[in-house]
Amino acid sequence: MASVSSRKPTAAKRSLDFALGEKRVRLDQLSAREFDEFLHKVLQEVELRELRGFQPLGKFLEQHSNERSTNPLDIANIDLDPAVALDVLGFDASEEGADLNTHVLSATRGLRKLDFIFKRNESGEETRDREVATSWGRSAYTFAMSAETLVLRRPRNHSYADENLLAIMFETQKVLLEPRHVVKRIKVARIPIDGFRKFFGAEYACEAVGLIWELATIHDRTLSELESQTKRYRDKHTKFRRLSDAISYPD
Repeated sequence: MASVSSRKPTAAKRSLDFALGEKRVRLDQLSAREFDEFLHKVLQEVELRELRGFQPLGKFLEQHSNERSTNPLDIANIDLDPAVALDVLGFDASEEGADLNTHVLSATRGLRKLDFIFKRNESGEETRDREVATSWGRSAYTFAMSAETLVLRRPRNHSYADENLLAIMFETQKVLLEPRHVVKRIKVARIPIDGFRKFFGAEYACEAVGLIWELATIHDRTLSELESQTKRYRDKHTKFRRLSDAISYPD
């Protein structure tokens, strides 16, 4: 049987090796093995404990806005239900799991699998069609929502992003007589690198591109914060150096 290293790379893999950063390579043209190896290598470069922007999972799912929307279907505020149900999937007993205090960072742009249930005040009529709900005018409201998003988990150990990629699925419901929703249910699933394609199905290549783009944004933001922090410490260093030069022990 031929060894793994002797397999002939695809044309897409050769292009990726030759011109990474100079040409656009379609990730769906990589073989399954090449894709897994590529994503694994990328995520092993991500030092999670150095990145900025992590939040506890419970806080991450909340949303608050001071602006009053004129669209009755908009969801301006989302809180965590005190009795929220949390399911954790895909973790071995020996692995670090996830809970509401697990620190996470968004690893994608926007939400996936958005689904809404709209209702009509007068009749209680229900629909998932936004156009129908819009035709009801001010009597319509969003009763429930479900969505999925991709996050990075900040681990307690020094593992890298390849071991800390999670999918968060959550469901919200409107609070009676209040202009807000609460998160009623959360599912957290660990996504291993060799399971990425299966989890996302036909969208796996698009999700991988979005993930890498978001990693670039995360590193930009982290660099900006570190540079700002470095400037503050340089200013303090200068201040204390001048102060130390201006004083002496008593005679």
